[in-house]
Amino acid sequence: YTTQNVHWRSSEELVKMLVDHVSKGGNMLLNVGPTGRGTFDPRSSQILKEIGEWWNQHSRAILGCETAPEKFAVPEDCRATWNPVTHRLYIHLFSWQNRHLRLPGLAGCIRYARFLHDHSEIPFQKKEIKNCHIAGSTESVAVLTLPVEKPQVAVPVVELILDPVEK
Repeated sequence: YTTQNVHWRSSEELVKMLVDHVSKGGNMLLNVGPTGRGTFDPRSSQILKEIGEWWNQHSRAILGCETAPEKFAVPEDCRATWNPVTHRLYIHLFSWQNRHLRLPGLAGCIRYARFLHDHSEIPFQKKEIKNCHIAGSTESVAVLTLPVEKPQVAVPVVELILDPVEK
């Protein structure tokens, strides 16, 4: 502990770090210690409270999950975690720029899609998109239609329930 510490990571930044580590097969240790007087800094307590609120709604996207198989490609500003037991893929949305989330490796595999924080269903469809790398060819992608506004959580998580044959 140092009284001169002026850099405090936000709860959103810490949640993103946790998700990033888990999506790459790792884990994260968060070191929070008391002040010189043996109490916790109110800023630490507030950040831990906010992380706990996110955790209460999204822990299933972390616990028991591992790195997603490579065939489940996600956009650059997302991370994916995979639960091989439940056949569920979790897409962690680090930014909110577009209403349509395109997932190339998942066309025809998704049974159901929803947000974890409120369990609201997310509409999706399979689309044929022109492949810009091979002239005249198309590729099948799953396209999820997201709400206009970002949900009021640090990192929104989409839960995809996949067909069991897709591992």
